[in-house]
Amino acid sequence: MAITASLSSFVFLQARPVGASGFVQPANPASNVLPATPFNCAALNPPNSPNDTTTACTNSALYNIDVGRIAEGLGPLYLPTNWASLTLPEQNLAIVNLERTARGLPSEYGLVNCMNADAQTSSNTGNDPVNTCPAPYTGTGIPYRGNWANIGTALQADFYLVYDDGLGSANVECTLANQTGCWGHRENILNVLCNNITPCTYVMGAQSTGDTGQEFGVFPGASNPPLSDMSFLDSSITYATSAAPDILSLGALSGSSGATVTVNGIYFTGATSVQFGSPLCTAVPTVTNDVKLTVQVPVCALGSANITVVTPSGTSNASPFTAEHSDPYSTLTPTRICDTRAGNQSKLTGQAAQCNGGAGNPGSTLAAGSSKSITVAGQFNVPPDATAVVLNVTVVSPSAAGFVTVFPAGASMPLASNIDYVGGEVVPNLVEVGIGTNGQVSFYSSSRTDLVVDVEGYASPTPAAGIGSGLYSPLPAPVRICDTRAGDPSMLDVAPVNQCNGTNNTGTTLGAGGTRNVQVTGIGTGLGAIPAGAIGAVLNVTVANPGAPGYLTAYPQGGSPPTASNLDYGAGQVTANRVIVPLSAGGAITVYSSARADVIVDVSGYYSAPAISATGSQFNAEPAPVRICDTRVAAAHNQCSGRTIGAGQTLTVPVIGLAASGVPVGATAVVVNLTGIAPTQPTFLTVFPGPTRPAATSDLDPAVQEVRANLVVATLSHNGTISIYNLGGNIDVIVDVLGWYS
Repeated sequence: MAITASLSSFVFLQARPVGASGFVQPANPASNVLPATPFNCAALNPPNSPNDTTTACTNSALYNIDVGRIAEGLGPLYLPTNWASLTLPEQNLAIVNLERTARGLPSEYGLVNCMNADAQTSSNTGNDPVNTCPAPYTGTGIPYRGNWANIGTALQADFYLVYDDGLGSANVECTLANQTGCWGHRENILNVLCNNITPCTYVMGAQSTGDTGQEFGVFPGASNPPLSDMSFLDSSITYATSAAPDILSLGALSGSSGATVTVNGIYFTGATSVQFGSPLCTAVPTVTNDVKLTVQVPVCALGSANITVVTPSGTSNASPFTAEHSDPYSTLTPTRICDTRAGNQSKLTGQAAQCNGGAGNPGSTLAAGSSKSITVAGQFNVPPDATAVVLNVTVVSPSAAGFVTVFPAGASMPLASNIDYVGGEVVPNLVEVGIGTNGQVSFYSSSRTDLVVDVEGYASPTPAAGIGSGLYSPLPAPVRICDTRAGDPSMLDVAPVNQCNGTNNTGTTLGAGGTRNVQVTGIGTGLGAIPAGAIGAVLNVTVANPGAPGYLTAYPQGGSPPTASNLDYGAGQVTANRVIVPLSAGGAITVYSSARADVIVDVSGYYSAPAISATGSQFNAEPAPVRICDTRVAAAHNQCSGRTIGAGQTLTVPVIGLAASGVPVGATAVVVNLTGIAPTQPTFLTVFPGPTRPAATSDLDPAVQEVRANLVVATLSHNGTISIYNLGGNIDVIVDVLGWYS
């Protein structure tokens, strides 16, 4: 169990040294150095605390010691290369001599048998050692000093005896009333006893088991003590001048490319690089001192990418880290890149024919429980270094109810879904997903089905519209900007949001094969305004009252309708889908419907051009979608357990701060897949930051007892939450995080 040493848990007794001339005893620190990281050591158990020799205990103690040494302007304390083979008293000798020589004092010659016995008695009784050695180690004018502390490991004891021994420490002889007792243990270790007896040899003893006991003395005369008196000589210790680094902790467990990560550990001096998952993906660190460095996450890091520190002395342990990409967005004219149906119904050629099934176009329908990967990056105007892609994915004629999950190729399939369907349906949904290995994205279907995939945009380090473009600015709340239904049911009474009302609110229903231009920029005021020059917008487009099955496509005004669809619908069906669409130079889009239908358009944010990029955020794709809410599931780890949303009720879902989601503080919007499950009455769901719900917008319109999903680019509240409003009946919801903007 990792513990933070409590000052009140240690009790020290001591004997005072005497002043002398010769070697100068080092000055004591002005204040204590408190533990900078918890000692990851076995719990103390006085009076026989254990000698924890684990790597975690050793390195956490070395970290704290190095913090103290840095405060004194000293270099790091390197353990001897034969440290693991040393006994506990031998380790005490090595640490004492490392502290002494770092300050210009002579080493202790070795361990004296009788002093070891005194130190062990001290450990057993909880008192300072009493010198019971025979002459010449004792006698008139022969000084000695001793320490006792209820700490078992030599390294932990060294920290508290040398660096945390002043006023306010656990040193019971250091009080406001008796400050002469402060730093006595440190002075005993850094003693200059031979100043009074010249010549003489420094010698010591230490305990073999239990609490720390140390006795320091001298052997008078010009010769060394006889070997028969000694249990161990300092000359048997193989001291080191360097050591491989070790990482103890990271300032953040995840971060986007370009983000600065703090790495805490030991032996970072001279670090040449930090590796992210592979020696092929590195960054040059800024070394603060021996125990701290900072490094920027490189573009090459993606997903789980363990961090290791490289110095001339070796490579550290690997510390888990998740690398996310924060890149600007580039819009594309929708392009069909996959159609698994037999007969090449989309008339695709070249790379876009990758799902045709080969010669004769037999198709490549997904079997139940199977996956299919398709290439995206490096094709279809998506650059090879793209990190995420926006796709419109349509499920066509599934054989039974099921779901589709889209995730980066090479990653494990997550517990999440993007599209839920029943047998025979045609169901679309927008997906924003990270690009995986070989520039591919994978699709899993739980039931046999065909898929049609259109690409609508991508995130990459260099946006297509130029540096400074492609930053996302979420609106404070979604705004309805068009409703072609007669009678003004959305109460869009003023310009410009009444642009689709028609004369005297008679509506402007689209005829079969008809189009409708919708102005996007210039809508709203203040923070809710979409400025002229925006290159793209995030819209929710809803089809209502269609006269026959069909499809809808949105594209920049003045352009040609692409061979792609944004939304497929059935006769009489209310269907919504998220659309990220490029804007014309005038800031407008055109909506085409293959069948007679009404159209409703809500806008929730926009992408900047270089001229308006002073504010905005970049997209960070999750390594794989993460489920953060399911109102159906009763589980301790599920924050939405049993929270079915009733009629007219709102469910608030925390997003920032969840370890699973990884959405950081400072994120402005989150990309989620929202699934509505089996509403008991006709309804719609609206996602908003709160506290006030926008009156005339919706994000999902599921039919009674239907399971329906839609992608939502949701503005986050200042508390890092999103709110989901339900109009009528009871409904369960699932929220999967696909990424965020920050």
